[in-house]
Amino acid sequence: MKRHITVPLAALLLGAAGFAVRLWERRTAYDAVSGLTELSLPAPILLLALTVAALALALVMARMPHRTFDGGYDEAFYAPSTLYITLVVLAAVTLFAAGVLSFLDYRDSVALYSTGFLQSKPSVIQALLAALCILSGVCVLPVGKNSYRGLGKGSFSAPLLAPAFMSCLWLVASYLEESGNPDLMTFVFGRMAAITAVLALYYICSFSFEKAKPGRTVFFSMAAIFFSFVSLADASALYLRMLGLFAILCLTAQLAALCRNDEEARQPQHFTPEVSTDEP
Repeated sequence: MKRHITVPLAALLLGAAGFAVRLWERRTAYDAVSGLTELSLPAPILLLALTVAALALALVMARMPHRTFDGGYDEAFYAPSTLYITLVVLAAVTLFAAGVLSFLDYRDSVALYSTGFLQSKPSVIQALLAALCILSGVCVLPVGKNSYRGLGKGSFSAPLLAPAFMSCLWLVASYLEESGNPDLMTFVFGRMAAITAVLALYYICSFSFEKAKPGRTVFFSMAAIFFSFVSLADASALYLRMLGLFAILCLTAQLAALCRNDEEARQPQHFTPEVSTDEP
């Protein structure tokens, strides 16, 4: 199998395994009274082993030889595939859903605070995140269309920046959401999902601004897919889980496109063969 299939598939399979083990861990190793996970039980140990395996595989794939992609973003992420554009559209839908859910959660928190049922004032970060999620959902669609049709509009692309900025607020909002959680496993995997997604989207943007880093893009994309998958098993806010789903869909599409173009030279969209004028 080719790398554009095996690399994203390996990240998804390891993530799915991590998701299943995390569910098992929550049933068998989580103490509801103390709010802590017993790390010496089999489930946490297996989950940590899967994490090491996923990061080791990501590192191996990142260290493999890569093309320089002098053509920038359009060369690296050209993807005339129905599966690619389907994943991008689904990623945009999850962003819209995350934005709506984040706004509703913020509105409810404000209502509870105004009636005295909530002691701490809700952070405006969540409202900003809701707005950026919807904006990013709008921006993801033309970015996906550009890669799908090979329009050549990926250089210095402003729409490409929106998901990267949104993911920074995702990191802040997720920290605020879980900062009082004493369970290390919940805190670590949820925050690592946001951190690696921030870095993966940042390095994807680097192709658009003539600073391509294919190895780092592969590593953080695979890591973000794994951690986002695991974080879906946590009992965190629904909008945070939707953002994890967005990372899985978006980065799987981008990772497959990058690996495909890393394997083979990009064919020009409009190629006219030279006609010899020499007499036979």
